[in-house]
Amino acid sequence: MSDVETLNWESYPNFHNIQTDSGFTVLIGRHGDDADEQVTQLYEKCKKYFPNSTFREVEYRPEIIIQNRDKIANITTTYNCIRVRFFTESKQLQEILYEECLEDSKFFVEIPHKEISHEFKKTSITAISKTGYQFHQDETELFSFWKFSLNGAMVAEMLMNYCAHEMGECTATILLFEVIPEFRNKGLGKKIISEIECFVFKEGFVNLRLDNTQSMEFWEKLGYEIDLDEGDKDLTDLMLDDDCDDI
Repeated sequence: MSDVETLNWESYPNFHNIQTDSGFTVLIGRHGDDADEQVTQLYEKCKKYFPNSTFREVEYRPEIIIQNRDKIANITTTYNCIRVRFFTESKQLQEILYEECLEDSKFFVEIPHKEISHEFKKTSITAISKTGYQFHQDETELFSFWKFSLNGAMVAEMLMNYCAHEMGECTATILLFEVIPEFRNKGLGKKIISEIECFVFKEGFVNLRLDNTQSMEFWEKLGYEIDLDEGDKDLTDLMLDDDCDDI
C-alpha cells in the first residue's frame, strides 16, 4: 500500500468502544425505492403475530417496534434497504421477513453483533472483527472494526459500516483502512482487501463501497471506481473466483 496521509481515526468509534450484544441485524437491500412502502406492508403482517407492536414515523422514515411482553426488534429503512435490528431471536419474525422480502431483494444479509476471529487460509492473515451499534454523528449506526495480524504481529486496521451516506446507499462500506507504516509496500494491503471482498460477498453483499479514498492509486489498482472521495466495486465477478472458496 502506498504512503497515505494520517487518517482521522479519532472521529470514529474504536475497537474497544463498539458494544456487542446477543442480537443481530438483518439488512435487506431493495432494487428500487420501495423500502418505506415495504416496511408499511410488513407492519400489517407483523401485527397479526405481534399485537403489541407499534408503527411510527421517525425523521421521515417508518419504524416498527416489534414486541410482545419484551422488545424483539426494530424495523426501519436506510436509503434503499430495510434494516431490522433484533434484540432477541424470533423465528416467527425471521420467517415473515423471508416470505415478504427475500424474493425481490438485491441482498439479504444477517450480521451478528459480536466479536469474531477469522483465519484467511490463502494468505495466512488472521483477523478479529468486532461488530455492534455505536452512537456517531447524531445517529446510532452498526460498525465493524477489524484488526489484521500476520505471524502474531498486527499489520492493519479497518473500520466498516453498512451505509454509504455520501452515495445514499445501504451496503458494506469501508470507512477507514490503514496498513501500519512498517508493514507498507509489502503487498499486504492488497491481500487483506482481497480477503475482505470475498468475505463481504459471501455474507451476501453485491458491492463494496469506500468512504475514504486518500490512497486513490491503491484502490484503483484493485478495480474500484473512484468518484472524488468515494469509491465502489461490483463484487458479482467473485462468483467465478475459486480463491473465495477458502474463506
